[in-house]
Amino acid sequence: MIKNDKIRFVLKVTVAHIVTYIICGIFFSSVMNYRDLWQSGVFGSNMRDYDSVFIYLGPAFQIIRGFLFGGILLLIPNELYRQKHSWVKLWIIIAGIGIINTPGPSIGSIEGMIYTTVPLNAYTGTLEIFTQTLWFSWWVCRQKKENNKSLKSRYLYSLIAAIISVVGISVSGVIIAVLSGADFKGGAQDPGALPLLLLSAVTVFLITAWYQKKPSTRLIVFLLACYMMNGVHTYFYNIFTESRFSSPLTFFTSLVLTILIWLLVRPKRMR
Repeated sequence: MIKNDKIRFVLKVTVAHIVTYIICGIFFSSVMNYRDLWQSGVFGSNMRDYDSVFIYLGPAFQIIRGFLFGGILLLIPNELYRQKHSWVKLWIIIAGIGIINTPGPSIGSIEGMIYTTVPLNAYTGTLEIFTQTLWFSWWVCRQKKENNKSLKSRYLYSLIAAIISVVGISVSGVIIAVLSGADFKGGAQDPGALPLLLLSAVTVFLITAWYQKKPSTRLIVFLLACYMMNGVHTYFYNIFTESRFSSPLTFFTSLVLTILIWLLVRPKRMR
């Protein structure tokens, strides 16, 4: 694999990890009520508070994890990706070593069952991990087999734009809370926060894919939609709910994110 192919592969793996991580995290945290789960039993004494700033910045940290995954998967021979059901084999490798047979006694692992007193009902929390890694494995192997040009035009830029939006909104929310002196935990407890974040990701992905088909005639709509979904909609939501997190700074951070996305997806002749 030549150098440019390796870079593209790492970027694609990073995108796959971040997207599957965020969507699975939002879904399972809502369905399985992570807030109560983390405050009870063994989780209550070992996990960070559900309203911690680190939890809110989780999507941003996944960029680092995504690059690590990409670099590690480069060590796997290309022959694996060409085999039938390669995604199942990749998932078995990831789940076998990273979840079930970890060197340390983590929850969900054999070592965890032997050396910890974690009750078996706590292992239901690993359902998200198995699901996310399964989806991730399928995505990585599918990307490996697809034509690079086709994949880039159809998915890659739109996914990266959605990631920029989600990570940017999360980071700017923390910055605004710090500058305004507001209680960050109060914002993290807002039941509308995760749905708004998911709405932003989906909308930015769709509008970016739509824009790339006819950039010359859809630019204004694309910019306005991105500007609104990169944080401005949360400002009006906070106004409507009388939240202390309403700040004019949102209009500036949303503009910065919109410019970053446009610089990424603008036509090649303008670069």
